[in-house]
Amino acid sequence: MYVCIGALASSVDGGLYLLFTRQFGIWYLAANFISVNIGISLRKTHRLVRRAFSFFGVCYFGMLLSMGILYAGTKLLGFSDIPVKAAAVVLAGTVQFLFNKFVTYGKI
Repeated sequence: MYVCIGALASSVDGGLYLLFTRQFGIWYLAANFISVNIGISLRKTHRLVRRAFSFFGVCYFGMLLSMGILYAGTKLLGFSDIPVKAAAVVLAGTVQFLFNKFVTYGKI
C-alpha cells in the first residue's frame, strides 16, 4: 500500500512540477516546494500524533533532500531540471520510505 500511495504522490509531485515550471513559469525550487507539499498531503499518516509528526518530519526532510539534489544537479552540474527532478524523486522517495519503515512505523 505504501508503494501505491507513494507512486501516486510522486506522480502528482512530478506532474505539478512540470505544470508549475513549464506552464506557469514558476521558479524551479519554488515549484518543487509546492509540488512536494501537495504530494505529501496524499500520503497516509498513522493515528498517533507522534507518528504523524515523525511522518511529516521525514516528508520535509525528503523535500529538503529533493531541493538539494535539484539545485546541485541544475546549478552545479548543469543538467536539465526534468531528469534531475526525476532522480530526486527516486532518491528522496527511497530515503523517505526507509526512514518511515524503520523509524516512523518501526518500534519507537
